[in-house]
Amino acid sequence: MRRRKFITLLSGAVAAWPLAGRAQQPERVRRIGALLGWSADDPESLVIVGAFSQGLQELGWKLGSNVRIDYRWAAVDEERIRQYAVDLVATAPDVLLASGNTIVRALQIATTTLPIVFVNVGDPVGSGLVAKMINQLIVGCGHAVMAEALLLAESAGIDAARIPECLGGGHADGTLLQKLYPRMARRDFAPQGYARQLLKDLEMVHAFAGGLKAPVPMAGEALSLYRMLVHLGHSELDAVALFKLYEKEQRK
Repeated sequence: MRRRKFITLLSGAVAAWPLAGRAQQPERVRRIGALLGWSADDPESLVIVGAFSQGLQELGWKLGSNVRIDYRWAAVDEERIRQYAVDLVATAPDVLLASGNTIVRALQIATTTLPIVFVNVGDPVGSGLVAKMINQLIVGCGHAVMAEALLLAESAGIDAARIPECLGGGHADGTLLQKLYPRMARRDFAPQGYARQLLKDLEMVHAFAGGLKAPVPMAGEALSLYRMLVHLGHSELDAVALFKLYEKEQRK
């Protein structure tokens, strides 16, 4: 019963897979690293592989053509889970698929940069996974909000640099306004974090929300903006470089 539920959840997650939006683009072969909590010789493992492959194919991803999946079957061996997590991360896949809390935690220890899509997690709230993604959603959308606030201030001809001072102590105040906004205003895009990292964070949020059928349109807009920023070659700049997209429109 639990494995049938897993397949159902997996089908929902595939619908919002981080790679889905790019399935029609003539790009390199994308790689998925899957670490799952069953044995390779378990008959139901074949069912899971078939369900996942079919879900990807329905979205335009064909095995051996534009996507490759590397599976690791760890059963319930925690030592093997830790080793496989390290091994999979070392192959540098585009995205990771995990089943179960123990596997998710092992992958989170092994990487802080690769997006992890997870299913069959018994207590995502208790394990902190949901809170982490809510944080990523707020930060990702917050960057876009700060960029628009700066654009509005500059377009109105006011001293945009004084906005944090003017709004300090109000409802709009906070870390994003006091620390992130001034860097945007100075065009200080030297990396303290990376645009590519925030993109991967938003990809993970979008996939998780899709699996829950929870609409997150603002996160979707932020995701589209960061995809564009990275596509333009700014992946190694700080995430505040998102303002470059707004500057480009401002000059038109």
